[in-house]
Amino acid sequence: MGLIGRDLPIVSEDQRKRPANSEVMRLWADNRKAAQLIGWRPQVSLDEGLARTIAWMRENLARYRPGVYEV
Repeated sequence: MGLIGRDLPIVSEDQRKRPANSEVMRLWADNRKAAQLIGWRPQVSLDEGLARTIAWMRENLARYRPGVYEV
């Protein structure tokens, strides 16, 4: 069980998958360059940032239509 407090299956729909050769299929984030160039450092951990995001989403769910797929 993760940060949201529930075990949920991963659901994948073909219409939402990126077409082959359309663009990068995997993104690897790395903040080392920002640290080197501008001295940026994260102020919260990834888990803390995700927890804050989840809390905000729960408080503001009415702003979203989670059952609607929009491109």
